[in-house]
Parts: sequence; structure tokens; C-alpha cells
Amino acid sequence: MRRSRSELRKKVRFNDLVVQRMERLFSISKEKVKEGDIEYSRQINELILRLSLRNKIKIPRTIKRSICKNCHVALVPGLTCTIRLRSQGKMSYLVIRCKECGWIRRIPYNKVK
Repeated sequence: MRRSRSELRKKVRFNDLVVQRMERLFSISKEKVKEGDIEYSRQINELILRLSLRNKIKIPRTIKRSICKNCHVALVPGLTCTIRLRSQGKMSYLVIRCKECGWIRRIPYNKVK
């Protein structure tokens, strides 16, 4: 069964609202980490993850990369994570290490020649 255009527009608008809410919650989470309330930040990030699961919407890449997969803390450079650039042969990585749990995320990137 096909959906009408108006139903698709409503779905797109709803998805946009959910993404805006995720972005707003994440900005609050980062502020709480800067204030030192890491536990509250963790709860907000878990709410973001539940929102995405419940509504079947992908978390934006910028937010997803800024949340620790292990302990769900907002990764703020210098406060809750360390960021390093590493290269191994032809590949180069951005290495993000969570200071709360020690979890490591490696993000590949291309070197500018």
C-alpha cells in the first residue's frame, strides 16, 4: 500500500522535529558536562538513544560520534575525552578515548596530499 504525499510530508516533518529535539538535548548534555554533572549528561544521552530507537530515526553523525558507546557520556575534548591523530601505513585515524571508561573510537580520515 502506497502512502499519499501528505502522509510522507507529515512523516518528514515529524522526523525533523525528532532530530531537532536530539540536537537540543545534546547541547544541554554538553553544557552539563562542562558544569561537572556527568551523571545527568549520561541520562540525557540515554534519552537521545531511546528517542532514535523508538522513532526509528538515525542519530546525526555529529551527535553519534560525540557520545561514548560504552558509558553514554558526552565526549567533550579535554574534559571527558582525549583526541589524537594517528597514522598506520596508508591509513590515518582520529583516535578518541573516553576518560570515564577508557573506551576508544577510531575514525578513519584521508590525509591531504
